[in-house]
Amino acid sequence: MKEEMYFTGGMCMKRLRNWICTILLGSALFAVPSNTFADVTIEDTGQFFTDSETTSLEEEHSDAAFNYYIYTVPSLEGESIEDLSYEVENQASPGYDAILVLAMDESEVYINPVSAGFEEAVLSLFSSYEGLLDETFMPSAVDGDVAGGIDELIRYTEASRSEPAEAESSGAATFFFIVLTGAAGAGGFFLLFRHRKAKRRKSEVLKKQKQVISGAYPVLNKADDKRELTRGKTKEVFDHLFVQVQTFISENEKREKEIVKIKPPFFNQLSFHSNMTALDGDAAGEDERLAKLKEEIERLIEKELRVGTEFNELYGRFEASEKRLGELKEQSGFPMANLDADKNQVKELLIELKASDYSFDYLNTKDALSSIKPEVESFTDKVIVQEKLLNEISHLEEAINATKADVKMVIDREKLKIVEFNPLGLLQEAEKTNSELREHIVDGGVAAAVRANDRIKLLIKEAKEGIQNRIRIRERIVKQLPVFENTMQSYRAQESNFSAEIEKLRSSFSEQQWIELHSTFTDLSARAGQGIQTVEKINKLMANDVQRYKEADVMTESLKKEMDFMEKLYKECFFTFDRLMEEKGEAKQTIEDMKSQVDSLFSIIEDERLPDDTSELSVIKDHLETLSKEINTLPLDLTAMEEEIRSQRKGLRKVSGAVDKRVEEKRRAEREWREVEGSFITADKKYGFSMFSNPYRKRFKACEDNVNEAMGKGRYEDVVAEARVVRQIVRELTSELNRRDRERNARRRTTTVRRTGGFPTGGGRSGNSPFGGSGPFGKGSNRGGGGSFGGGSRRGGGGSFGGGGSRRGGGRKF
Repeated sequence: MKEEMYFTGGMCMKRLRNWICTILLGSALFAVPSNTFADVTIEDTGQFFTDSETTSLEEEHSDAAFNYYIYTVPSLEGESIEDLSYEVENQASPGYDAILVLAMDESEVYINPVSAGFEEAVLSLFSSYEGLLDETFMPSAVDGDVAGGIDELIRYTEASRSEPAEAESSGAATFFFIVLTGAAGAGGFFLLFRHRKAKRRKSEVLKKQKQVISGAYPVLNKADDKRELTRGKTKEVFDHLFVQVQTFISENEKREKEIVKIKPPFFNQLSFHSNMTALDGDAAGEDERLAKLKEEIERLIEKELRVGTEFNELYGRFEASEKRLGELKEQSGFPMANLDADKNQVKELLIELKASDYSFDYLNTKDALSSIKPEVESFTDKVIVQEKLLNEISHLEEAINATKADVKMVIDREKLKIVEFNPLGLLQEAEKTNSELREHIVDGGVAAAVRANDRIKLLIKEAKEGIQNRIRIRERIVKQLPVFENTMQSYRAQESNFSAEIEKLRSSFSEQQWIELHSTFTDLSARAGQGIQTVEKINKLMANDVQRYKEADVMTESLKKEMDFMEKLYKECFFTFDRLMEEKGEAKQTIEDMKSQVDSLFSIIEDERLPDDTSELSVIKDHLETLSKEINTLPLDLTAMEEEIRSQRKGLRKVSGAVDKRVEEKRRAEREWREVEGSFITADKKYGFSMFSNPYRKRFKACEDNVNEAMGKGRYEDVVAEARVVRQIVRELTSELNRRDRERNARRRTTTVRRTGGFPTGGGRSGNSPFGGSGPFGKGSNRGGGGSFGGGSRRGGGGSFGGGGSRRGGGRKF
């Protein structure tokens, strides 16, 4: 109940305020002077208005009582819109009563009153310019109609102008009567003006709604036409679309009636305009919905046309193939019964589809075309192939005869016997198949004819290539056999050379290095004998009275592999001595390299004064000297020599690693000692001016003696440990020096206080202290007083729309 009373009271107060404003507006009408020949000037750098909107504002208000200068910018770029309005005022030509500034990016508007008449006319009705903007400019601007907001503001201020009293009233009653009369007229004019604007807004929305409905009827008619002209599945689709468009029109006609029922109000304009904006948005959404329905109908019509075109093209291809088949039958005199049967079957399907009113149900027609199209294409392809076969059949006969003549000529020239391969038999089969091909063509059996045609071409190719292949095999074997026979004969004749090779090995190397070569040579000789027998067999197969070339080719390939293995055995028998001599030379070089490495290690131990035991290195050196002598003894056991070299290399690698490790330990110990030694010397120089004894120097000297002794004996770990002790001494020495510095500074500060009688700063928080006194912002300290940010400003202060100062204008964000 309380809430209802509060709401009712609030509405009453709002209406009371509006009536008071109306009365005051009427009173002000007689107080504002009337200026004729005023105008509106627009400089639209922010691109708020179209050309037509700019022209309309300037022409419609060419006789306004006040002069208006409207200036727009794309962006304020961080500047206050209020400050920008004052800059525009200073730069604009004189004579303007009000300046309006608008910023696009910030969506801000600001009114700067220039003349007193304009300011009095507005402020007689509103306490601020924000109130004027809220009442006139904002309702249209928030809907995106900035030009409409400007127009509303100008009309309102023009209606609010007051005229100066030409004479003083002779009495209070007369003056009061005039005021009430003017207020009633002005209030009525204002209410009528607002009502007319609401009616205009309603008319715009209603017009758009009517346009939506009018645009839907052509779509409905098109869907209705198609559903009357179609059948079956296609009709069902168009029926569904017709119902959708009908529903669309019904819903929008209902919305149109709702708009008609809405009455433009005299009050509560914001609620009315919000409702109109929502209805306007609904109309735009319905436009998109209608466009989708229209697009779907157009798409189906296009598919319908495409199916009809596809059927006609398919039927045209069939008729062309049918005609060509008739021509082929007439030219050849063949009945081609199988092709005729295929033709009749396809034609029956097409005629059946054509007779079923295919154009009235394109969806079902499309499915039927999908099944018929492969049959039409198959028939068309068969006719093309049949024509090609008719043209080739005579050429095939000629090819068979020409090939037969060529084969006979080659057989006679090369004196070949028909043993393993009979090219003439292949050609006889080709002639038989050619007869079958002719029968298939006569009957129109295209598939069987194609198979026969391919078989004939394959037989001709095999006959040609087969005879040439036999000649190539014969020539290759004839060329290879003498080479194989000579090589194997030479292997069997190497017995004396092998004996000489064994004697060289026996005098130079121990028997275990070459004892297996006897069995290898025996195997080589046996394989060579068998190979010679194989050559004799191949020669018999290659004889002119035998000519078993294929069998001979198989035996030749096997013999070739055997020749590769015999070559490997030959190299083992006659190149082992060379291989062993090469390995012996490598062993000699290895021994010499190891001896050089031993000498290098002795030099490192001596130069670095390492305390390492060199006895193991000496033993290695002695063994290497012995190996240097033994490698030249004959016969040499190279296997044992290589094993001993590997053993000595392993021991030498171990000793070399130990020496490298000791050298690295020495380098580390030297680095650490040099580092702490330098740190101590630096700190000791500062401490050395003291009159007292230096205990740190004694401790350092003791560590230094220990380090010298440890370095001489190779105890590098002890050197590192002494370095850590010296590092601690340096830390203690540095700490002592810091303590002395602190005491010295304390004594100096005490001396200064005694001489000056206070601290070296000013008089605390007064006088010239940083916390008192004058400052750049006014009197007194930096924390108080006036300054450049205090006092009044030229017309206002604060932020873009903030209070303070004497600001006269006002603004809003929209």
